Amino acid sequence: MITPSDKAYRLAKQIKKGEKSIPHPYSGLAKWIQSKYSVKVLNVSFCIIKPDNRPRLSIDLETEEDRKVFERSRFCYDSKKSSAIIKKFQEISNKTSLDVSTEKIFVVFSDFESIARIEANEKVSEDIIDNFIERFQSENIWCIQRAFSNLIVFYYSENEKDQAIKKGMINQYQTAFSKIIEPYDEFGYLINNPIIPHIDSKENFDQNYQSSWFYYWR
Repeated sequence: MITPSDKAYRLAKQIKKGEKSIPHPYSGLAKWIQSKYSVKVLNVSFCIIKPDNRPRLSIDLETEEDRKVFERSRFCYDSKKSSAIIKKFQEISNKTSLDVSTEKIFVVFSDFESIARIEANEKVSEDIIDNFIERFQSENIWCIQRAFSNLIVFYYSENEKDQAIKKGMINQYQTAFSKIIEPYDEFGYLINNPIIPHIDSKENFDQNYQSSWFYYWR
């Protein structure tokens, strides 16, 4: 799962809402992972990755904290835990005569919460963002940009940005945006872990990113 449009995310959402369930025998592996590592597994799936035709086992966890259980650092998985999961999957495959190849299989972990946060942020319309800017018309805001689960308020100059940070505008923007995004926070992930706005400047954008959103977000 990477974006809200991913098939894996849409399926995990259906499972979380009780509309679908993890298919057998993958459900057995999910239960084992939950019991052994004290995490919530929303789905387990298997596919063959081209062009090497290498088998991949995907573990879709519910929260960011669940995912971190299997990481040494972001995008660097714990090899011992990955190996234990692969071994258990091979045992289940043999017992259930699951017709899949496990040679050179690898495991990836993702979490539903991170994508749900992105989805909520994307659902806030540009009209609402324009109204948000008007609400703070006393501030010299150039624009507001969103990407993934980020919200960035751009002032015109670096000096204006620094002054805004000093007078606590980040907290004011967070409070206001939390109320705006609340109707789109379907699963309540933003209640205890809200989107924290950042403040930047057009001056920085022009001078250090050649006025290019491509360079800014890469």
